[in-house]
Amino acid sequence: METWNVSNHAYSNSTECSIVELNDGSLMLNMRDNRNANKGSNENPNGETSEIKNRAVTITKDMGKTWEFHPTHRKALVESLCMACLYRYPYEVEGEQNGVLLFSNPNSRLRRENITIKASTDQGNSWPEEYWVLLDEYGGFGYSSMTAVNDSIVGILYESSQANLVFQQIPISEILAK
Repeated sequence: METWNVSNHAYSNSTECSIVELNDGSLMLNMRDNRNANKGSNENPNGETSEIKNRAVTITKDMGKTWEFHPTHRKALVESLCMACLYRYPYEVEGEQNGVLLFSNPNSRLRRENITIKASTDQGNSWPEEYWVLLDEYGGFGYSSMTAVNDSIVGILYESSQANLVFQQIPISEILAK
């Protein structure tokens, strides 16, 4: 692509997002939802209050002209109001080369602790606990970023409790073979 275009607004009061292309060509946007700053109840776009402290997730099938809530929007991935990373790792799942979604953040609703990688083999519809890897259980700043090191290793750079920045390599088989 030779130029960049700004899409339409996906979701209000959100920042620090990650985007991945799903198998069907649609784009999934995973966002820090600033409504979660309130430690008590918060108001969702329908004017209802809840104790939910989860990530905002939307989908576009037309390159951002229109957005819709993903079924897991504010339901599946907890957050402590912190930047997270969503990454599509090219990996064979059930005999097909379609990739696996990886998500990393502090796995807590209240504090930036328990830095965890989670995997979804069904395009983000579920994040089974059997595919979670805890990297750092103590508090830190919590920002993270992932990439493929090669065809069998995931690399993650994160702000840990033990050092300002940690780069860790994890075999994808360790995440998916539990």
